[in-house]
Amino acid sequence: MNLWSRIRKTAIDLADEVFDEIAFVDDSLLYANPDDRDEETLDLPGYKQTQSYTCGWVAGLMALHCYDARRSPSKLWDHVSPHPKLGTSTAKLVKGLRCCGVDAKTTTRLTWEKVRVCISSGEPILLSVKTDQRDTLHWVALYGVNHRTRHVFVAGNGIPYLNYVFRSQKITWANFYKLWEPKGEAIICKGYEAP
Repeated sequence: MNLWSRIRKTAIDLADEVFDEIAFVDDSLLYANPDDRDEETLDLPGYKQTQSYTCGWVAGLMALHCYDARRSPSKLWDHVSPHPKLGTSTAKLVKGLRCCGVDAKTTTRLTWEKVRVCISSGEPILLSVKTDQRDTLHWVALYGVNHRTRHVFVAGNGIPYLNYVFRSQKITWANFYKLWEPKGEAIICKGYEAP
């Protein structure tokens, strides 16, 4: 291994150690009832952010690891590079996901029917919701639906206000729609091809 390869490997190892400080695995964040035939959920890992500005990266990481849990968090971090005050933009999150092999597409017309189709096709959806702080949005991942009762399953805790609002990860579409901002806008993670 040449010097540059060793430096790169060391940098990746350090970045993965940083991952442990800004997010952690918490599968209790995810809810699913396998006995309910009307519920359909994706096998999304549960990650919880520990820094207020990392919600976009954490939501993206859940989508990435839905397809390939072996992918290094540091590569996505490098592309998303969330700002401590501003977080990350849709454009940076899409670019980061694409660089990591996720076929990420943006839409401005996401509807309940499209959410159902995406989940049935194994496609997690990333979007932002309002918080209790004016002009502050929070990235979350939709990973399931209940077709009969019109509920969605939301992953993306980290802000106490949203932990209170969501209480569980299953929320009615009508209540979720009230929090969603901007309405209709989302990133659909359509598939994965190892880069």
